[in-house]
Amino acid sequence: MKKLFFAFLIFVIFLSCKRKEEKPLTGTPIAKVGNVYITQEDLEKGLPQFTYQLMGEEQRKQFFDYVLDLVLFSLAAEKEGIDKEPIMRERLLWAKRMVLSDEYFRRKTQNIIVTQAEVDSFYKRFENDFLKEIEFVYFFVNSMKDAEEIKRILERSVFSRKIVETITSKYNAVGDLTSVNAGYLHLETALPFPKEIAQALLNLPKGKVSDVISVQSPPGFAIVKILSSTPTKLSKQDILNDIRQYLQLTKIMRAKDSLREELKKIFPVEVYSKGVK
Repeated sequence: MKKLFFAFLIFVIFLSCKRKEEKPLTGTPIAKVGNVYITQEDLEKGLPQFTYQLMGEEQRKQFFDYVLDLVLFSLAAEKEGIDKEPIMRERLLWAKRMVLSDEYFRRKTQNIIVTQAEVDSFYKRFENDFLKEIEFVYFFVNSMKDAEEIKRILERSVFSRKIVETITSKYNAVGDLTSVNAGYLHLETALPFPKEIAQALLNLPKGKVSDVISVQSPPGFAIVKILSSTPTKLSKQDILNDIRQYLQLTKIMRAKDSLREELKKIFPVEVYSKGVK
């Protein structure tokens, strides 16, 4: 949804620029709203690469209807002068910044690649973990005291679903029984839980309850226990594909950090307040 939101944003600004600059019609027109032509090329450019081609017929129709509404309502807003209001000018400015920022970063990172050798090396490094799947229970609470009490309960009790229900209810904890391919615990950005929990699971023997884990984001305390370990059902190719995506994202985020520092030398940054009170 987030990607589509930005795509819609790009689409609206794209049409707005075409209208204000009075560019001649190019492409294959499929609709006209007021004095604004919508072309087939507009629809395809308004979404991330190849997304439009991968849509089904119903999805394309829904997208087209949405675009018609966007143009129709935005034209009405301009006719009433809404776009001239100070608050709207500010919002449009930030919308423009979002689009330009996204495009600038995309261009700077579009040539980043991950080689097969890098993927194979990562898999080989943690192969023993990628070959197994672990089932574990976890609990996340706000206080150290509650975490210590949960630890004692898990150590003294035979595990059952009933314990999960009791603990989550009594301590207002977030908890569940789940499983994961152990190798994925090394893919920090792909995990649905904090990295501190992943690290604890990697070093925890089956059947043993972890020490209280201090978690930074979101702040709190966690307890985990590995219940079983079985051979993974994932294919090696699927695992390699996920490793590639992880390494790609990691490279891109490193590039972003490096690019940010370089840009700060050109555009000095002074922070007066974090903006959160």
